[in-house]
Amino acid sequence: MTPTGFTALFLAALAASLAVRVWLAWRQVAHVRAHRDAVPPAFASRIGLAAHQKAADYTVAKQRLATLNTLVDAAMLLLLTFGGGLALVIGWTATVGVATLWQDVLLFAVTGVFYGLVGLPFSWWQTFRIEERFGFNRMTLGLWLTDMAKGLAVALVLGLPLLVLVLWLMRAAGALWWLWAWSAWMTFQLLILVLYPTLIASASRRCWRAAAFPAPDCS
Repeated sequence: MTPTGFTALFLAALAASLAVRVWLAWRQVAHVRAHRDAVPPAFASRIGLAAHQKAADYTVAKQRLATLNTLVDAAMLLLLTFGGGLALVIGWTATVGVATLWQDVLLFAVTGVFYGLVGLPFSWWQTFRIEERFGFNRMTLGLWLTDMAKGLAVALVLGLPLLVLVLWLMRAAGALWWLWAWSAWMTFQLLILVLYPTLIASASRRCWRAAAFPAPDCS
């Protein structure tokens, strides 16, 4: 496939994916708003109209923010690819005096930080505007920042070794590198399935309970 053909295919796939996601979001919002003023008969005996309308408004607000986030993500992808963002980062990482493997790791790190910074306003708005407006937020700014720091720490502890392994396999495993990389990914997924309910989720629940109902220690 020629570069022009690949570019056209990439743009068509991105446009189709974006169009479907926005269309589905629009349909959900339209459906929720159309049924906002009547509780479904199956729930009419247990849910009042005010609670039903509150849930509908909450769903619409969240979906609108998610749609805006989707559009921004698509713009970011175009900026990094056709806008030359990745080329700039690659040019910078190539000047860093480390092995090529670690230059690639740095490329992923810079790109991840970029995406994370752009996503911060959406996370903040979701927590401290939408959740707060509907009375669902128990999060303080300090706890929100702490959660982000813990998420970054988990990503470094779990994700960085996997990234280094995959990048190494791309260089060392020959034509079948993708099979070895897939095997490493599946092993990682199985490990997470074991660790998440026993360690990560239980720690998150303890911290949430400590934030909602203050207790002595939550670290």
